Amino acid sequence: MRMRTREEIETLKADWLQDDCWDLEDTEGFEAHRAELMAFREVHQAERQRAEQRQREARAADLGCSVALLSIVERLEDQVARLEQKVEKTEDYILGRIAPRSDPTQPE
Repeated sequence: MRMRTREEIETLKADWLQDDCWDLEDTEGFEAHRAELMAFREVHQAERQRAEQRQREARAADLGCSVALLSIVERLEDQVARLEQKVEKTEDYILGRIAPRSDPTQPE
């Protein structure tokens, strides 16, 4: 198990902050730094969760509703967006802008 330089560790942390799709502490070649990397990941994930919660609370306040009700509003917004896409595809089909399919309202 090779000890990494401080620069290598900080570079890895910076890379992870750009794309945190993996458990930082499991990075191959950095096993000797597992505890430090895990602590770094946990702190940043907790900070991100707090920031996301504050954003949700602010959006709920802007809409004059609770965070629980905001979740319902967001699901409805997603449903409306999907329905709008289906309507647009159906319009394209009717106006001949796309080739006919068996069901133009279904995803491709």
